[in-house]
Amino acid sequence: MKVFNSKLAAIGLAAFVFASCSDSTDTPNSGNGNSVVDVTTIGLTSSTPTGVFNYKNSTANARKFFCSRAAGDVTFITAMPTDIPQEPNLKQELSTGNSKDLVFTEGGVNAYAIKNKNTVDLTGKRIKGVKIFVHGDATLIYDKSEGGNEIVLAKGAKVQYKGTGSMITATDKVYVTEASARLKSDNDIVIEGELYANWRGIGYESGKEQELRTGLGNTTTNAKGEKVVPTQNITFKNGSKAFIDGSLRAVNLNIEEGASVNATANILNATNVTVNGGLKFGGFLQAGNVTVNGTIDASSANTAIKVTGKLNMESGSSLTAHYVNVTNNEKDENNSVTKVGEAELNLKSGSNITISDGNVINVNNLNTDNASSGQITLAGNDAVAVIKADKFTNNGSDKIDAFATPGNNSVLLLQFTKCFNGNGEMPSAGDLDISASYLDYDKATNGDVVKLIDENHKKYGYELTVDINAIKSNKKLDLVAAFNPSNNAMSASCIQNVGDYIYVSYHTNGKASKGGLEVLHFEGNQIKPDQEVQGTTGLDINHLLVDNNRVYVAGGEVNKGAIFAYVPLQNNILTTGDDAMTTYVLNATEHNKLDANSITKYGDHFVVASTRGFEDFDSDFNHIWFEDTEVKSVVTANNKVYSLIATGANTTGTIKEFNTTMFNNASKTYTTNGNVGPENGKNTIAVDGTDLYVCQGARGLVRYNSNGDKVWDYVVPAIQNEKSDKYGAVKGYCNGVAISGNYVFVAAGGYGVVVLDKATGKELCHRIAFNGKLENGKWKNGNSANYVTVGKDGYIFVAYGQSRVQVFKLTSTTK
Repeated sequence: MKVFNSKLAAIGLAAFVFASCSDSTDTPNSGNGNSVVDVTTIGLTSSTPTGVFNYKNSTANARKFFCSRAAGDVTFITAMPTDIPQEPNLKQELSTGNSKDLVFTEGGVNAYAIKNKNTVDLTGKRIKGVKIFVHGDATLIYDKSEGGNEIVLAKGAKVQYKGTGSMITATDKVYVTEASARLKSDNDIVIEGELYANWRGIGYESGKEQELRTGLGNTTTNAKGEKVVPTQNITFKNGSKAFIDGSLRAVNLNIEEGASVNATANILNATNVTVNGGLKFGGFLQAGNVTVNGTIDASSANTAIKVTGKLNMESGSSLTAHYVNVTNNEKDENNSVTKVGEAELNLKSGSNITISDGNVINVNNLNTDNASSGQITLAGNDAVAVIKADKFTNNGSDKIDAFATPGNNSVLLLQFTKCFNGNGEMPSAGDLDISASYLDYDKATNGDVVKLIDENHKKYGYELTVDINAIKSNKKLDLVAAFNPSNNAMSASCIQNVGDYIYVSYHTNGKASKGGLEVLHFEGNQIKPDQEVQGTTGLDINHLLVDNNRVYVAGGEVNKGAIFAYVPLQNNILTTGDDAMTTYVLNATEHNKLDANSITKYGDHFVVASTRGFEDFDSDFNHIWFEDTEVKSVVTANNKVYSLIATGANTTGTIKEFNTTMFNNASKTYTTNGNVGPENGKNTIAVDGTDLYVCQGARGLVRYNSNGDKVWDYVVPAIQNEKSDKYGAVKGYCNGVAISGNYVFVAAGGYGVVVLDKATGKELCHRIAFNGKLENGKWKNGNSANYVTVGKDGYIFVAYGQSRVQVFKLTSTTK
């Protein structure tokens, strides 16, 4: 090893103290001359960045986040009223053949009763502002109402509407008090006023007690003899209100804007259901097509939705559901699918489907415009739910925010048979850039999805067959927040967390974008952008260190070559201006031939790993260069400096330990187990106790003990797709490593972020990186996990290449 004392060339600054001579007996390399360090400044400009995505609730109670537009704007009636009109003593009795106008008169008797087994036909008569009580087995027939009426049906009573307008006008109220009462219409049913109907009760058939459950709308029998096929259209107009303790039976059901309808049972065999207002139900909704512009609340425990055509979630719509099935598969006699259907669930900007723990969405074609976040949201903490699609298509931006898991330790199990980003087919869901926390369903379970809650159909709905408690207790990487401006393609190289602040460095991304620095604020579980800083000349920053109110960086300046530099902090924010960054160019005579890879602080010295060896700066920034092959990474621990040295394409590396700043005299040296590569790769090291963890790129991560022996290694899984031109290659390189508690966190390039058991090196979980999409036969916009650190409160901060910054939390259920 050769040692070089630097001459400091003062450029634009006051005079500097020259470095003292080295104690080494080696002489400078005369071929290079003295290693001259230019000292200069670089101007920095600042802007406020945008592009923050906070995926978790800022409050402890996750469900508070889900107060949807539906919950805020629609009020559902949830029980029969307690103020149903009671038949007064003073009334007029109507009997068969007694037909006359019933019109409110001031001071008159405005209550009428139709006694048992009488039929009163008011067709063509006026009905306005009166109360009508229909007794058991009595019938009221009418064809119009002028409003202001209240009609009460007792046990066995019947009301028959023969008109073509509104069966219940805007100011009418109808009360069905017993399950055996009937509300019939000869034509389609239109309701503008209020309907309260108790169509549940106990009856007897062949001397046996049974539950009665009827509803609104005429039906006919199907091929099985079940009277469940609707024959009428039903419309609830703007301003109408209905509580129906029973079912809705409609060919076409239309809930207009401003209408609120709650049916506690089923909506069966509808052709089209259109909800522009609010619909709540407690059983089974089965329809050909459902269009939602308003609100559907299917949150009761026994609810299920089955659509065989299209379920369209339009802009501003909301649906809360337990089970959603949008399929029309062809099946054989054994109920096995012989042909996958073409049914569609379409998610539009501003729409929202909220599901909870144990819920399932199962569709043929799931399509999203990805124009708003949380189009499907998993509510609550410690929640697990399934989204299964034969084909998933993202028609929006590559970063998919259409799925959301804002609660803690919540995860979606995704099973997408085919995946498309626009017109480009992706190999799997894992190749999509999904911001929500998710797992591959087939890997997390045995492949079963759901089963009927009750095979006898006493209760409607489905439930998961898998043991979701086991999934909840498994370790998961929960994506908490991300920072990824769409207008800047810089690639994040390093990240450090100090208190409530995140400091990020960026290197060049080809010729299109130069590097820089960023400051973000992280408090609670939310990122707030503070500052984006770029040089007035091109910066290429590989690593940063925050110390004593300064940010130190190692990297390059495009016109000068390798640099070590620092920027002062003022109230945790980077100083900007013409002379903001003090810069030391490591070789002023051979610009652009070197690079600085890493920094560590050792005592009051700064040690920089460069492509030519070790660069030592004392507290006065006097510099000594210790020549070596390329030093990939340096780190300080146990009062030592640990280093990884490697050069060339996939050659073995050397680990050197130093207990002084004489970097030509290692206290311990050993060779890596396997190669370090590829050349110019990112290879960081970390120390925990006396063991060293070394990122060796394609070779993986190797843990060494204090003697240099391998304790264990971890290798990223290989690509198994035989059609891939990268078949057999690893899915990502191990670039960065951090240790916290019993876990090892690895930034594994294109494979994403990996969590290992520190004792065994076994993978506990990982979060895949978005590997781009196929454009003209080539993968574009690939991202890479480059650096990882564990900071405040156990949050995991990742420099994620072109995906910039991602923040995770390692979670599992502890109950």
